[in-house]
Amino acid sequence: MNYFEIASRYAGSMMRGEPALLKELRETTARELRYDDMLSGPVVGSFLNMLVRISGARSVLEIGTFTGYATLWMAAALPQDGKLVTCETNEKYALIARRFIERFRHEAAGQTHGHKSAGQTHGQKAAGQTHGHKSAGQTHGQKAAGQTHGQKAPGQTSGMVNTAKSDLPHWGSDIFNPGQSKGPEIRLCMGPALETPWPDQVDFVFLDADKEHYPDYYQRIMPRLASGGLLVVDNAFWGGKVWGSESLAETPDASVAKVSEAYDDEQKTRGRVVPADRQAAAIDRLNRVIADDAHVENVVLTVRDGLHLVRKIR
Repeated sequence: MNYFEIASRYAGSMMRGEPALLKELRETTARELRYDDMLSGPVVGSFLNMLVRISGARSVLEIGTFTGYATLWMAAALPQDGKLVTCETNEKYALIARRFIERFRHEAAGQTHGHKSAGQTHGQKAAGQTHGHKSAGQTHGQKAAGQTHGQKAPGQTSGMVNTAKSDLPHWGSDIFNPGQSKGPEIRLCMGPALETPWPDQVDFVFLDADKEHYPDYYQRIMPRLASGGLLVVDNAFWGGKVWGSESLAETPDASVAKVSEAYDDEQKTRGRVVPADRQAAAIDRLNRVIADDAHVENVVLTVRDGLHLVRKIR
């Protein structure tokens, strides 16, 4: 076990346990799908919850739902009149997400003012909300919009969004927490995220979908992100592939080189090092675009597979 694995375990042991509903969701994901590497886990989930709470966000956009684990962590931090829109393309994942979103809704609706749900701290109103966590340093598999299981980061699923206009019928959406029920409204939108209608303005965005379209998502997100709003980009390291390797530089894969050249002469700015795959090239490109964007301030955190935290300043 290396230093980072030990540090991850230690960090996880220093945190409070995850809420029962989210623990059950994580276990259900592993049992029904036979894999859970694309699930954010308690550390990132708790971090997202804290960011939403500290920022005072009232609206959240999540790109890539998977089975709804991060969704519920963020929803639990929203005020009762808050709104969360999450995008997914895989119906198998969405089936699990819907079940647990519905349970979250009912638990939130069952609460009364001045009472906390089991395990709830700091006066939180949304059900199941405590500071639970996943082990930092584990590789985070990517979630949907358009993703399939089988490719990892390393160990991660990787899918691609088809940005062409779909010939399929209207995707529709599932709206939870309608009417007067307690807790934030959660809207699960099915379909490619780049083709899905998004809110005109949001306070907080979590991006964890198909990696090749990360730069495209950023271009669509930023006009909608409120001034002072936060964007969290998951898998900023892509298992270490974003910085390539000298061995790759000696004999770069032709397709990787082509992708790299397509991103503003990436090869020149990177020296001879080429990202290890198309997803890595796109993630690296986005990391560089953010670093050069005068409209934001940013920091890349070495949490799990890398979290790129972005704050819009104008």
